[in-house]
Amino acid sequence: MVHCPDKRHSLRIRNVTTIMDRLGGDLLDVDFDLTETAAKLSSIKVTVQRCTGGVHLCENMNTWSWATGLCDIMMVKHMAWSHIVENAKPPIECPLKTGSYTMYNISLDLDIVAKAMPGANIEKHVWLSECNTFDENKDLYACFKWVTEARRVRVQEDALHLG
Repeated sequence: MVHCPDKRHSLRIRNVTTIMDRLGGDLLDVDFDLTETAAKLSSIKVTVQRCTGGVHLCENMNTWSWATGLCDIMMVKHMAWSHIVENAKPPIECPLKTGSYTMYNISLDLDIVAKAMPGANIEKHVWLSECNTFDENKDLYACFKWVTEARRVRVQEDALHLG
């Protein structure tokens, strides 16, 4: 995950640490700064590219845009991003305030992502995604990009105990 260095906006990602949870999934800790306050968000746009054979053979897969009730949408439970917003310290609230934030043990809920893109075979591809948020003046407020490779790990919890 990186902020978009080629665009002028208020998000600066300082550090990303990837850890593996006990079931084999990747979790991220992300430290970032918001350099300006946004009284409200006017829109959010997420673009997704599906890549085969790495990140050089990609096609546009989907674009999602939201323009109403964005603070409510960010905070709603059972969305692909819910776990991310819930694990922010200090909490993410609207208006979005200048400051330093950390998101702990974050991940996307890939089951929800798969339901949002039926037939996309999320486990067979690498996914390039970009999220752009716009402030009350419709200026770019925050932009970040990430690469996802979905993996399912078969776990038999009682198979082996160390310690």
